[in-house]
Amino acid sequence: MWLRTFSLWAACFILTYTFPLLNQLLKASGTFWLYGCICILGFYIYTQRLPETKGKSLEEIEREFTNH
Repeated sequence: MWLRTFSLWAACFILTYTFPLLNQLLKASGTFWLYGCICILGFYIYTQRLPETKGKSLEEIEREFTNH
């Protein structure tokens, strides 16, 4: 549980810290385009690279991760 909370707080910190810096460098539109591209990349990784686990037992999932 603490790892998820830490990850969320770290992501919020990075976003809050980098926004003013990127806003000066890229202006508002460039900053939002950059964040949008990051979101699209994350969506691609989520949908294409992560294995489907729906309907699988815990043992089947474990076998998939340990065989690769």
